[in-house]
Amino acid sequence: MNCYDCANTGTYRDAVAICVDCGAGVCIEHAVNTRHWLTRQVAIAGVQRIDPPARLIRCATCHAAHAARGDVQQAKNPRTVRARTP
Repeated sequence: MNCYDCANTGTYRDAVAICVDCGAGVCIEHAVNTRHWLTRQVAIAGVQRIDPPARLIRCATCHAAHAARGDVQQAKNPRTVRARTP
């Protein structure tokens, strides 16, 4: 699979990831790697954030759209809990 953004400019590079939103293949130059914290509901504490954060890869276009909407960075900072490893 080739990078969609590179192919639009006439250059062909191998895709290293798939955009989580639009499904386009992206090369290392066009991939935007952000963190996404999974949360869980807890009776007394409310919401707890699970560490480590999950990786979220978007193309530059989808990342810009999410940034314009204001949801790239999480506004709230819930209490963090370490995920248990088996």
